[in-house]
Amino acid sequence: MVNSSLPPPSLLLVLLFIFSNALNLPSAAMDCHSSDRAALLKIKGELGNPPELSSWMPATNCCAWDAAAAAAAVICSPDAGRVYLVALFQLHVDVAAPIPPAYGELPMLQTIQLDTLPGLYGPIPASFAKLAHLEQLDISGTQVSGPVPGFLTKTNLSALTITNSKLTGPIPGSLSRLSSLRYLDLSGNMLSGSIPPGLLHGSSRFLILSSNRLTGEVPAGYADGDMDTLDLSHNQLADP
Repeated sequence: MVNSSLPPPSLLLVLLFIFSNALNLPSAAMDCHSSDRAALLKIKGELGNPPELSSWMPATNCCAWDAAAAAAAVICSPDAGRVYLVALFQLHVDVAAPIPPAYGELPMLQTIQLDTLPGLYGPIPASFAKLAHLEQLDISGTQVSGPVPGFLTKTNLSALTITNSKLTGPIPGSLSRLSSLRYLDLSGNMLSGSIPPGLLHGSSRFLILSSNRLTGEVPAGYADGDMDTLDLSHNQLADP
């Protein structure tokens, strides 16, 4: 089942737009919060110190860090120097590590992107439950496995993307408690069970669950006319 009245927004393009505009903000002139810098250095170490993050050094301003070959972005708030976006994509192929738990030490973080990192493995860390301000989580093209964690309901997610990875188990119905969630893309995993009702909220909703192992009937609230984008193809769902 595929319906798309509008193309689904690309979180990557959104992040690149934010990043390009952030270059004109005064945040690069403000030193980052010391605890945020320490957390980012932990993330670098937990990833095995990839060469693309060579500018991530102690006693430097993490709000001004750049990255080789545009493989990373760190954006801070211009008023307080707190890190609110960390994006990592297409790091060196030798990176083989779990998702760094140190992300949970960035309390003002709103956006995490981990894109095209085939050596990234393991479950989503429990430390993500501490990210009360997290609005966008994008994990794509990895070996990340395990269930979709229910503790994500402790965040403020409006967009959740975990695609082309190795998630298993059911989609937790508790995600419906994320009152701002409008974009959910879990395509290209090994998720099973039925689709919970009421996962998305708001007037613009995008649900992409293709290429999994989902079964059962499609909840009535996901009718073609109710969604901006609905893609449930390549599952074992019952015919409507």
